[in-house]
Order: sequence, then structure tokens, then C-alpha cells
Amino acid sequence: MPAAPHGAPLKIVVAVPPGGPMDVIARQLAARVTDQTGEVVLVHNRPGAMGLIGTRHVVDSAGDGSTLLLGGSFLVTNALTIKFAPNPIKDLKPVIQLQETEQYLAIRSGLRVSVPGDLERLARECPEGLNCGAVPGQLGMACQHLKALLGGRVVSIPYSGMAPALNALVAGQIDLLFTNRTTLIPMTDMGKIQVLAALGSHSGKPPFDSLPLMKDIWPSFVMSGWSGIFAPASTADTVVNRLNRRFNEALADPQLRGVLETQGYKVVGGHPEALADQLSKDMALCQGILNDIGMRPH
Repeated sequence: MPAAPHGAPLKIVVAVPPGGPMDVIARQLAARVTDQTGEVVLVHNRPGAMGLIGTRHVVDSAGDGSTLLLGGSFLVTNALTIKFAPNPIKDLKPVIQLQETEQYLAIRSGLRVSVPGDLERLARECPEGLNCGAVPGQLGMACQHLKALLGGRVVSIPYSGMAPALNALVAGQIDLLFTNRTTLIPMTDMGKIQVLAALGSHSGKPPFDSLPLMKDIWPSFVMSGWSGIFAPASTADTVVNRLNRRFNEALADPQLRGVLETQGYKVVGGHPEALADQLSKDMALCQGILNDIGMRPH
């Protein structure tokens, strides 16, 4: 496919409402590309249906490099759990991984739990099970994973996004929430919630560097968050490589890196193949979880 017409704006589609972490990343990135190149870069929010609306818009767009998607783990979970969802490996082409972020299990204030192993005891003591806030994507699937590990004594409470789920945790309406670093710092600083464990292979940066790991009790419980830029599958490799160079230059900017790192993100960058590898690993991980819990596409 030919490149986008000269002077045409570049559009980054974000499949969540304005104001969330992914939207902030997109706007920071767009501003940096514009500063460096003079090119107009627009952020276009197309939320709804767990990211399907925005994803489908990009999948159906021309592969000329003018319309891109800021995607994350919701691409994987949608593809594996919803029959009509786009397949990110077949229907999209990786451009660049932007970041990865640490993920954690947080609990409401007053829950009688001090280490992850206490969840087994508490789940047995609760007749109706523990309530887990489930947001779209991998973190929502973590509730189902924990349910399988605790013998079914976890109830997933669906939320449209992280903000309402976190509000419910602070209010004591749910017991557990799997979330990421950027949403936790303000609430833990105020003593509103407790961070119980890290989901990764290590505890991460302060103030969470001494937390226990979920994998030390349940080895299959290893998750990390990420986001990346994708193009329609019909996009030519020459166009993808041009976009990759442009975004790598933006990520190399000290100001942008500083903003993202302050928010708790690890800046990644690199070649399109690195994002393809991340996508494949996430597909395998989530498929394994789905097999364990017996969930099939609906």
C-alpha cells in the first residue's frame, strides 16, 4: 500500500475513554512526534465493547500508515474470549512496543489478609466468596484465574474501566482488584487500600520492591502490562519501518521518557518484531489461563 498522502495527519486510535492511562500515553507520544517532525498527530478515542470498537476501526482502515491503534492486552483477551473479535496476529501488524508496566493485586482496607496465602483461608471463610473487580483485558481475566486457584470461591464483578473499579475498592464494595502501578500510588499514599502482591517475576520499584510475588504461591500467576502501536494488516513493511523509526525517535526523547518513567512505565521501543514476540507470549499465557479455568469463546 502507498504511504499516506503528504500532509495528511497521523491518527492514533485509543480504544478507551479520554483520561485513562493509555489515553495519556497516546497524547504524550503524539505531542512528541509533532514537536520533532512538525507532523500533525491526532489522538482519536473510540471506546466501547471492551476495546472492540476502536480495534475494528483500525482493522478496517486503509493500510497507508495514516491510522494506527494503541493496543494492549485487551487485544489478546478479546481475541481468545469473543468469537467475532479481530485476531491481533492476523488482522493487525505490530509497529512498536511503547512500554511495559508492573501489575499488582490490591485489596480493600480492613480485609484480614497480610500475604497472598491468606486468601485461601479467607475465601473458605466467606460463604459467598471474595469479590474481585474485573476490568476489560488481562487484569479482568486474573480474577477468573484466581477463582480457579481458590476452588471457585471468587466472584468477578465487571467494571467498564480501572477508574470505577478502583473507586469501588476504596469504598469497600469489592475485596480485590488486579491493577497497575500508575493507579496505585495515590491511593496507597493516602492509606485507602493495601497492595498485597506483585504479579510479575520480581516485585518492582519502590515502594513495592518488598512485596511478595503471586508466583511464589501459584507459579502460573505471572503477568505484566504493556502497550504498543499497531497498523492494519495490509500496511506495507516499508511503511511500518518508517513509522517504527519515527516512534523510536520520540521514545528516545529524554522529556518523554521522563514523563513515562515518572508514571511508572518502563519505556521499551525497538523493532516491530519485539512487539510481535510480546503479543505471542501474551496469547500463550492467556490461552493457558483460559484452559485452566475452562472458559471458551462466546
